[in-house]
Amino acid sequence: MPSFVTLSSRNDKKSDTKVFDVWNYDSLEDIEVQMSNNGIFIFDPPAGAKIYEFIEFVCGVFHPDSNVIFYICDEFGVPKESFRAVKFEFNGVTLTVSPYYRDPKKLYDKWWAEEKKLLKAKKTSFF
Repeated sequence: MPSFVTLSSRNDKKSDTKVFDVWNYDSLEDIEVQMSNNGIFIFDPPAGAKIYEFIEFVCGVFHPDSNVIFYICDEFGVPKESFRAVKFEFNGVTLTVSPYYRDPKKLYDKWWAEEKKLLKAKKTSFF
């Protein structure tokens, strides 16, 4: 499913972080985005985001009907061809999504496997 955003009125032109209003996901009102120097954009999940819905949103960025890459590249002043991937962290687990790796179920399964390792490590570190 394609993802859709608009530029938020809360943006500060001097900031390296840009805010975009999300249209089509209930638990995602807006998203903060930063640009790295290698075409990877860093998305910050908003408070209250649900992991599977956030993964679906990020995967939808690469859908041909999505407007997300256009808005983000326009706001950061870079050509859309430079947009290579999205990186995000959710509960201590970092994932990277690209046009070639954007299956929501596989990404969720990868996230959950890493999350279980973190939970197990926290559980055993108390003893």
